[in-house]
Amino acid sequence: MYDVTEVLVDGEALAPEAYRVDVPNLLVRTDGGCWPECQDMTLPCGEPGTVCVTYRIGLHLDEAAIAAVSELTCELVKACLPGQQCRLPGNTTKLARQGSTLAYRQGVTVETFDPTIVFAAGRTGLPGVDMWLATVNPYNQPSASRVYSPDLRRPRMQQWP
Repeated sequence: MYDVTEVLVDGEALAPEAYRVDVPNLLVRTDGGCWPECQDMTLPCGEPGTVCVTYRIGLHLDEAAIAAVSELTCELVKACLPGQQCRLPGNTTKLARQGSTLAYRQGVTVETFDPTIVFAAGRTGLPGVDMWLATVNPYNQPSASRVYSPDLRRPRMQQWP
């Protein structure tokens, strides 16, 4: 959980100073009040007899992360627009022309590579983005580590009709 954006108790919003998050799943009242002991789970959020918490999932991004995400987003948008040049890797790594001839394909050497190799390595081909990725994930882990404990209760799952 990144942060809590709103807490409604009986349809009324609590001030952000009235609660805090101690661990990723523990919301604590700090205003001297108590959480209701029970709520009616059949009622929609915001009705009397309910407690609703709105939160964002993820991590706080620092300036380097925001710069990397912004660079990647900009280049992806450019790649989608007709007539725009983007810096995402194509497949040309080297283009060389021997002599002074301007004739088509005469004396021209083109080296290409497979861009899927860059993507398979978890990289983008953009130096700024790739440096940030190497900093925050130096071992190219595909996902964050997790620890499971048999002592923890499973969360309540929503029953869909």
